[in-house]
Amino acid sequence: MAVPGSVPPVLIYRTERSVTQSAPGRRRWILEFERSAAPFIEPLMGWTGSSDPFASIRLEFPDCESAVGFAEKNGWDYRVIDPPARKPLIKGYADRFKYELADAMARAAHGRSKCSEQSSITRTESPSGWPNRK
Repeated sequence: MAVPGSVPPVLIYRTERSVTQSAPGRRRWILEFERSAAPFIEPLMGWTGSSDPFASIRLEFPDCESAVGFAEKNGWDYRVIDPPARKPLIKGYADRFKYELADAMARAAHGRSKCSEQSSITRTESPSGWPNRK
């Protein structure tokens, strides 16, 4: 917890790409202040508030060195959170289909089809002549 009137420690971390994007995208380094006060819910409107003036400050940098340099230039204590190393997953085009083919072959060996597992159509005739679905 920070002493009143002082600047709280700074967190420097790298953003991950959005889960909705397939491209690597621009991964920026973010500088944020650690929270010195817990947020609260304002009773009349239900908004989230905080007595921490640094809670809404978020700065973006192109690389870690510039973020660290900015924190050191201002005399702030900082902590760098390194992102976990990502192992690239290299797949071929045929890998998209191999599991479905293996599942289909296993079902064929057991005498089941994918359609028979999902629907249960009974052949009792309705007055309109269409089969009833249960």
